[in-house]
Amino acid sequence: MLLDKEQFPSVALQSMNAVHHEEIDLINEIAALVKRKSGGEDVQATLNSALETFLSHVREHFASEEALMVKHQFTPYPVHKQEHDRVLNELQGLYDQFKATSNSEALENYIFTVIPGWMAQHVATMDFVTARFLAHYLEE
Repeated sequence: MLLDKEQFPSVALQSMNAVHHEEIDLINEIAALVKRKSGGEDVQATLNSALETFLSHVREHFASEEALMVKHQFTPYPVHKQEHDRVLNELQGLYDQFKATSNSEALENYIFTVIPGWMAQHVATMDFVTARFLAHYLEE
């Protein structure tokens, strides 16, 4: 297991925490598949599917969060959205490269090194502030 939900930062909205936990599960699944691929197993199709599921989930997650920020006039929205866009572009580029070449080196680095740190920092900073703001408008 790459990421542990119990050790992951949480925010004021349980719905956001639930989405983060779903993504942790997806990242852990991808990490396990990347390890299996590095060990010589033919998991290309399964890994492609897992990456597509993850990308779709992240797109929906970000779009939903951004819609709430716009609806409730969250002032730092442009900065938060810019970060979402940057990460989505990185993920899409890595997936496209992996799908075209089957070379998992860049994907492995991103999954094991970049995304865990980025996600924890993003949740602990941007999402923390956003959730606290949105909690005034949303009942959970």
